[in-house]
Amino acid sequence: MLQTFHSLAFCALSALGLARQDGKVSNAYSETLFMVRWLFTAHKQKRFPKSIAAAITLMLERGHLYGVERTCAIILKLCGIGIVVPLLVAWTCCG
Repeated sequence: MLQTFHSLAFCALSALGLARQDGKVSNAYSETLFMVRWLFTAHKQKRFPKSIAAAITLMLERGHLYGVERTCAIILKLCGIGIVVPLLVAWTCCG
């Protein structure tokens, strides 16, 4: 299951990074909106196994409440990612 969370984190953060490069995301509000829409679409299209459906639902709820930085933190915490990813987080979540 941990590998599935790693895949989710990679896909979500990569999509956010690409959206930034394309100019589709320019501020915290648009980041939050993008991430919540991406998670909703991934959940609706069943891109990931049922084993993490509850986690995606949790991230959707948190994304609406706390924004993209907190949502990224939740994704990374669920993945158990520690030391290797701070640069990726800085690149995608913190501008």
